[in-house]
Amino acid sequence: MSGTFSLADLAAFRGRKLRFSLLIRFDFKTETMRVFAGRGRRIWGSTIWTGIDRQITIDGLGEQRGTAVPPVTITLSATGEAALRSAIGESDEAKGRPITISLQLLDDDEQPIGQPIPIFSGTMSQPSISRTEISAEEGPSSTIEITCYGVLLPRAFIPHGRYTPRDQNALTATPDRIFEYVYSLRDATEVWPPSD
Repeated sequence: MSGTFSLADLAAFRGRKLRFSLLIRFDFKTETMRVFAGRGRRIWGSTIWTGIDRQITIDGLGEQRGTAVPPVTITLSATGEAALRSAIGESDEAKGRPITISLQLLDDDEQPIGQPIPIFSGTMSQPSISRTEISAEEGPSSTIEITCYGVLLPRAFIPHGRYTPRDQNALTATPDRIFEYVYSLRDATEVWPPSD
């Protein structure tokens, strides 16, 4: 099962140096792109992963506390026009599409140990692309930034409409007047405790 270790896996970890790599699966509209924070190409299981070395930063991963669902921002640094054209071609395919970030433990030979552990699952927003011009020291470069929202974000929105009497009554067969009461509280002054 993905994301868990068997007792045999845990016993195999004892006394060993473990490495890890972040695996990112972008499910674009027309293709699935699998990348990892490393170099070269790797075949792990039956899946091919492409290394992007140190050209990626991920902000926002970590332990989430409370009810807020902060976004995760993935920034890819690319150089040259070819990388920029490729990113522009894919940008219209990203919005609302799934993304998964997993942690993969590796042995000294960079072979996977156990199954990947999913640490973030969500959807991508429209990528933003920024470009720097040619300077005396460097050629042109581009930065592609994708903000990703966790799967719990839609829970912050009601299924349809707004919190109004009209929308609430569309959800129920009997008239519901709760939001009429809520609106009446907006400019109300209440005295506590109420006098009898």
